[in-house]
Amino acid sequence: RTNFPIKLDTENLAILVAAFMSDGNNQQNHPHYANLGYLGNKIIKAASKAIPNIPYEIRNGKVRFHSLMSNVLFKVGVPKGDKTIINPKTPTEILHNSKLKQLYLTQVFDDEGHAPTRASRKIVLGRSVAVKNISKKFRSSLVYKKKSYFNSLPNAIKKIVNSQLPNLLLAEFALINEFGIQCALRCRGVTKYLDRVSADWVIEVYGKKNINKFNQRIGFSDPIKVKISSDYVGKIKLG
Repeated sequence: RTNFPIKLDTENLAILVAAFMSDGNNQQNHPHYANLGYLGNKIIKAASKAIPNIPYEIRNGKVRFHSLMSNVLFKVGVPKGDKTIINPKTPTEILHNSKLKQLYLTQVFDDEGHAPTRASRKIVLGRSVAVKNISKKFRSSLVYKKKSYFNSLPNAIKKIVNSQLPNLLLAEFALINEFGIQCALRCRGVTKYLDRVSADWVIEVYGKKNINKFNQRIGFSDPIKVKISSDYVGKIKLG
């Protein structure tokens, strides 16, 4: 009972794309978002505006939507399946102005980012990607679910890992730079799972003045992260 046509370049759809590229899963029959509370309500609101009257339910700690959501998201570039293995690109075609880019990044950092603390001293955004062409010998040397840090890897493995960056994070790195915010992109290490070896990559936004730029120009929307990040920079103002 939704209203057609569904516009594919709206602010609410930019939020949904970010959510399903992060803590969401675009399953064919029951696309779901894995957060409740503030973020869950935010996604329900965005979905209801982007696709009026779309049915949803809350089950097993997830917000599950009608399959129409899956088809709309797929149409704009959100893949169906495991994003770590697929390694999709950010659907930048729908992010054609600064406001849409900002909304996308805010949602991504809400889902996958960590606000700065005295211990970390930086904002961190992490994503993982399955690494291909890993030798059986190296794979057998890894301990299941235990991270092997990048600096400890053999040079040949470092070269393989560095040649297979997560496409999402690479595009998000470029988007953050468009807002005049300095950040670094690096691999933290690799982890072995039953079906793959994953490389864990992060974007790091560092320095109080730079973090303050992030708060002003992109920002979190999750109230908890907003407070943590604001408290960290204190009263420092942009130059």
